[in-house]
Amino acid sequence: MDLDARELLPLGDMLGRIAEACRRLGRAAPRTRGEVVRCVVDSLAPSYRRAVRRAAGSAGRAVDVARVVGRREAATGCCAS
Repeated sequence: MDLDARELLPLGDMLGRIAEACRRLGRAAPRTRGEVVRCVVDSLAPSYRRAVRRAAGSAGRAVDVARVVGRREAATGCCAS
């Protein structure tokens, strides 16, 4: 799903909006917390790609590789039930 989509910006029923965005794309709506997290994380890559390409284009540079680095320990809490 497109994380930059306008319908995902407002506060409120984010889970419902994520489910609707998935259905519009012909995908099953996430049912568990883990499925929601996976859906969002999987959607980050294309969003990052677009942002890096825009920034590179504005700077007049080419970017071959972008690495996202983080601490696994910090991310484990997002999937805990």
